[in-house]
Amino acid sequence: MTRSAAGLNYRDYLQLDTLLACQQCESARHGRPAHDEMLFIIVHQTYELWFKQILFELDHMQGVFAGDVVDDRAIGSVVHTLGRIGEILRLVEDTSPGVHDTLIPCCDLVRYGQLGIKGHHASCAENFSQALRALALEAPPPPAPLNLFMNVPIKANGALAVAPPDSKPGDYIILEAQTDCLVVLSACPHDIFPVNGADCTPKDVAYRVLPSA
Repeated sequence: MTRSAAGLNYRDYLQLDTLLACQQCESARHGRPAHDEMLFIIVHQTYELWFKQILFELDHMQGVFAGDVVDDRAIGSVVHTLGRIGEILRLVEDTSPGVHDTLIPCCDLVRYGQLGIKGHHASCAENFSQALRALALEAPPPPAPLNLFMNVPIKANGALAVAPPDSKPGDYIILEAQTDCLVVLSACPHDIFPVNGADCTPKDVAYRVLPSA
């Protein structure tokens, strides 16, 4: 692309060299490349950019309503902005200490293999695919999950750890759908790290679909 009259082109405007250099796979750096790590990094970086956009839009709307008088002409802009922020699920109640995780991907055969497991091992990725196939739906790669009750503290050096959950038996959350959606729930079968407790033993999970209020 040629430079515009202002001397700026697509590559420079989006800072593509910097942006595309931000995906550094730790597995390759340690000599054990994991193919799915690139997808994990890009998906989470994309989420973070969308979060930034959401905060930007919310700041805009707050600015519109911050004054004593709201210009009627600005209401259309606010309505347009709201269309960019789509709420899928709303957390209504959480009886646990509130420690959940959004950083760790679904466990799968690749990750179990890296942990020394030989052959088949049940996984959240497999549960996800089986649940969709049971509905005659084509299963895409598992999205970044919401790991309920999973405790993933960040160490002083920035590394992630896996600690036993802070939740206790009987804790629950209530999620309220804000739009039509499909929710897949997997009781994590991980039994190597204390994902499910200090005893590293998978736990059962129960759910109920509540009637709308």
